[in-house]
Amino acid sequence: MGEVKDWMWLISTAKGDFLISVAGEWTQEEAAQKLKYVFEVFLKLPIIGMVPRKRSTGPEERLGTIYEHAEPENPLGFYFLGGKKLWEACGRGVEYEAELVLMKGQMKRDG
Repeated sequence: MGEVKDWMWLISTAKGDFLISVAGEWTQEEAAQKLKYVFEVFLKLPIIGMVPRKRSTGPEERLGTIYEHAEPENPLGFYFLGGKKLWEACGRGVEYEAELVLMKGQMKRDG
């Protein structure tokens, strides 16, 4: 098992700004690709701007997290945990919800 890295970006969309962290054994480029996929394909929120942030931001300010499975069943999949503000921007009224995202555009609800 490789080193788990923790990246953070400030994502600007037409529906607001969101601090999103990405944790996994990915390079910064791979983490950014997963983040873009979640916003543009999965959430259907086009990204206007994407600025890397340092980890000086506290977890209470984070609005979403992308992370790897502990034991990946599907190497193309990863989890996305979104907070209330982010789900509301997408028209969903849930407090927190995690979803398994497969890069082929398939989704499986994780609850």
